[in-house]
Amino acid sequence: MDYKEFTKLKSNDPTENIFPKGTSDSEAMNVLIEGVLGEDWYVVDPVGPTQVTTIAVAEILYRYESFKKERYILFALGLFMGILFSILCMMLM
Repeated sequence: MDYKEFTKLKSNDPTENIFPKGTSDSEAMNVLIEGVLGEDWYVVDPVGPTQVTTIAVAEILYRYESFKKERYILFALGLFMGILFSILCMMLM
């Protein structure tokens, strides 16, 4: 489920209520698992639902941290390339 599907599912008629419909904890966790980890994500270990939630949260946080690091590295690389290009342009003048 993506952002548009979720907001459409949880929206109310604006003439009745301007706030979205409520979401239970388990429903929110299922949406996050499906949206971030993928529809085919599962845990093979024989653990209970609360432990699966813990594993899922850890995996989501790990992926988010990796995503932030990748963005930072790409930003730094772009900045470096921009500076290098400027120096080369100045040398050619």
